[in-house]
Amino acid sequence: MQPRDDTIQTILDTIEDGFFEVDLAGNMLVCNRALARIIGYPVPELLGKNYTEYMKAETAQLVYKVFSGVFLTREPVRGFEWELLRPDGSTLWVETSVSPVINGDGRIAGFRGVLRDISARKKAEQLLDHQLQFEKLLAHISQVLFLSNEANLDSCIELALAKLGEFVGADRSYLFLFSADMRTTSNTHEWCAPGISPQKHNLQKLPAEVFSWWMKQLYTEPYLYIPSVSELPPEAEAERQILEMQDIQSLIVVSVPGHGGNLLGFLGFDAVREKREWHEDSIRLLSMAAQCIAHAIQRCRSDRIIHESARLLQDIVNFFPDPFFAIDAEGKVTVWNQAMEQLSGVKAGEIIGKGDYEYALPFYGCRRPLLADLALSYDSETVELYDKLLHIEDQTLTVETKVPMLDGKTLWAKAKPIYDRKGKIKGAVQSLRDITYRVQMEEHLKNTLSELEAVMQALPDLYVRLKADGTVLDIRAGYNAALDLDYARAVGKNLPEVFVPSINRALEQTLSEVIQTRKAVVTQFSCSNSDERYFQAHVVPLFGDQAVAVIRDVTEHHKYTKYLQEISLYDNLTKVHNRHAFQQELERIQTLSETFPMGIMVCDVDGLKLVNDVLGHLAGDRLLEVFAQLLKSCFENKAKIFRTGGDEFVAIFPLHDHQDMETRYAELYQAVDLYNSTNPDLPLSISAGVGLCQEPGPAVQDALERADNNMYQAKLRQYKGSHLYLKQTLMHALAERDFLAQGHGDRLQKTLLLLARAVGMPSSRLDDFRLMAYFHDIGKIRVPQHILMKPGPLTPEEKREVAKHCTVGHRIALSAPELVPIAEWILHHHERWDGSGYPLGLKETAIPLESRIFAIADAYDAITNDRPYRKARSSAEAVAELRAYAGTQFDPELVNLFISAVLPAIESSFS
Repeated sequence: MQPRDDTIQTILDTIEDGFFEVDLAGNMLVCNRALARIIGYPVPELLGKNYTEYMKAETAQLVYKVFSGVFLTREPVRGFEWELLRPDGSTLWVETSVSPVINGDGRIAGFRGVLRDISARKKAEQLLDHQLQFEKLLAHISQVLFLSNEANLDSCIELALAKLGEFVGADRSYLFLFSADMRTTSNTHEWCAPGISPQKHNLQKLPAEVFSWWMKQLYTEPYLYIPSVSELPPEAEAERQILEMQDIQSLIVVSVPGHGGNLLGFLGFDAVREKREWHEDSIRLLSMAAQCIAHAIQRCRSDRIIHESARLLQDIVNFFPDPFFAIDAEGKVTVWNQAMEQLSGVKAGEIIGKGDYEYALPFYGCRRPLLADLALSYDSETVELYDKLLHIEDQTLTVETKVPMLDGKTLWAKAKPIYDRKGKIKGAVQSLRDITYRVQMEEHLKNTLSELEAVMQALPDLYVRLKADGTVLDIRAGYNAALDLDYARAVGKNLPEVFVPSINRALEQTLSEVIQTRKAVVTQFSCSNSDERYFQAHVVPLFGDQAVAVIRDVTEHHKYTKYLQEISLYDNLTKVHNRHAFQQELERIQTLSETFPMGIMVCDVDGLKLVNDVLGHLAGDRLLEVFAQLLKSCFENKAKIFRTGGDEFVAIFPLHDHQDMETRYAELYQAVDLYNSTNPDLPLSISAGVGLCQEPGPAVQDALERADNNMYQAKLRQYKGSHLYLKQTLMHALAERDFLAQGHGDRLQKTLLLLARAVGMPSSRLDDFRLMAYFHDIGKIRVPQHILMKPGPLTPEEKREVAKHCTVGHRIALSAPELVPIAEWILHHHERWDGSGYPLGLKETAIPLESRIFAIADAYDAITNDRPYRKARSSAEAVAELRAYAGTQFDPELVNLFISAVLPAIESSFS
């Protein structure tokens, strides 16, 4: 390598990055001014100097390896970072690219390269890494504080102060908290680095006014950073004296926020040994740590208040004269007052925390749900335990029931669910009262009025008992009264105060004739108060000057005569407009402005396909008719109602405002609920959506689409409730066909659960086995009754008809979301181990395990109980038959397991 001429040197000196050439020994041959500036030596001093003289020994070894690599590979190395040592002892990071210098004979004579100062970048990277580590520490502290409680809060805060103080390099970290009246503040928690004296004991109940300047800053800013205590402003003289007494040179003070803009206190981080600078990002993260500590303190204080409130509540509960208890969402007792102890004979300490219906033992001698359980989770099985269950407002339940363990006393019970702030049920409460004497008196009164009650129960419609002057003595509404009256307030009033003028005139004239002649009179009249309805009244004389009127709604007879005239635009089944009329109405209203604003309601009858499959199309048709009538009654002839599809209806009606539309929507659902309360055998579930239209034209179609979308959203929201109705429909259908008679479903359920548990089925599947016990033969709904009840053997054709029930039941189960998990079990529950079963002829383990389990349990129940074609046989005979068919009809391993593990439990239960 040759020395550079002046021109080349001048060019090199214009480069911003350092340039160098060294020989193979590492001695500097050429460099530019930028290199001299970076390294810190003048150019003349650098020339001839070896590279090891301006770096640490360990760095020199790394650089040597780089040069050696370039020498061996003849390939350049770029971006090599290392730490340079300057003459003044300072260091800085540089990035170097090195390439070989090759002579004319092809030998490497040395190395040349470029050196760049990257200290600023390195510093930024180090700062970023510091912040990341700080954030990880903050996340850990946040988790510790989140999991803290009143017992360990102090230790958690002290741990947080130690971790934070060590990380930010403080000599002391501490927490001050204000008194409730904000007049004093105390150092409650403190951490000190080794060699630093604690100050906590000297800083108790300090007047808050001492920190007036300090507090003023913290109320306006989240933190106070004091790089030098000696340089505090004159107005902070009091604070400066306190800090200097503790040898504090620099510090950070971070506010600990409380409720309503007040301060709980503040965190402090002191530098005692020497002054210290902290980066703003670190201070910001300290503020976040202060918020975590504030949340932990406030949460623990709230927990303490809740605990004290609970204790006060217990005192209040014990003050109640009526027996009273409460359970949580898991059915465990949480409250048991003193009156309850006296009634039941069970102390609170013995029952609190107990579940599994143990609280029923003092009353019924067995574990069973009480009214509180029904309020907690409403189910039909628990409802059947009570004869006179009443529902009142706010989801409160009341009942009168006899309790055998208390000498047959009759208790009045009242229960309602308990909700948390989010509206979720978290438990239930029940109170009791001894009403034995009152019930005895009521029973006596019932006996004296039995004759009158018999007459009233026989009346199908509206019953009104009258005096000769028209005073209403009694009024009872039958199942089809059809008159919108306030029955409770009608007694004692005159006919004109109760009925509309058209009905009043007809009844007054007829009543006068009956009283005079003492003979029964039949009269007919119409009423157009809301919609045109026709009635027939039978008025019969009673004793003295009294008479009874039985009013019957005969509107349907009149409507039928109009049906033939309107059939072209009306649906034959529901008597509302059909789809053709709907299309005509849409075209008409799009050109008329006087009909606006108006509302469009789209309704869908939920689960109609399932009702048709299970109960037949007649039942489905009945639902459609009922719903059409509900729509008519809700809109009171102010809307045009259309059946636009198999299960879809549309109502178009005038509106005053948007609230009017919402009112109509709510009234429809109320009407459905009212119907369901009196028709449990065929409940109705609907989904509805409304749309508001302000003007004619395209806006009509837009409103229809909005209503349709809202209907589907409603269907999604009420999915669970609608399918509860459908499940009840299935149960009713099975009961109608006598498939659940004589306890078959209950026995089969117990046997199934015993065998399923013995097999090792998870608890999550046991509810499905309960469904299987009741619904396995759902497909037999479609099998003729005379075949099912035939006392003798079936013909081949009859057997084929019965065999269809597996596939029919499978299809029905798939239509009912509640039964989907057992659909495959239903399909295969008549398959046989040897493949000779139906419907698919599966064999051995190709048959679902659940269906194999069911086959054994069902066979055992069928053998040991009466059937239409034979009498029940003994358990021993059943076991013999199961053994005989193990390996052909039944899974042999499951048969052995049933006999060894399940049968003893069944026989023990029977004994």
